Amino acid sequence: MGTTETNQSLEAIKKVLDKGFELSFKIDCSQCVASGGSCGFKQSSKAFVCYCKDQPHEHTCGKMGNGL
Repeated sequence: MGTTETNQSLEAIKKVLDKGFELSFKIDCSQCVASGGSCGFKQSSKAFVCYCKDQPHEHTCGKMGNGL
């Protein structure tokens, strides 16, 4: 890859980032954190995941809701 090709690619990426893009989660991450978990995104299913001490859950860890 030459310098010209690299500069064109970087310029294209910069233009896209300058326009911005939207990123959102359907589940409130704070509920996951409040239950002792860490928020994440499972690439294979393209879904929110709450990483807990025992295993990943869909929403929250422990007794705080659907993460049982």
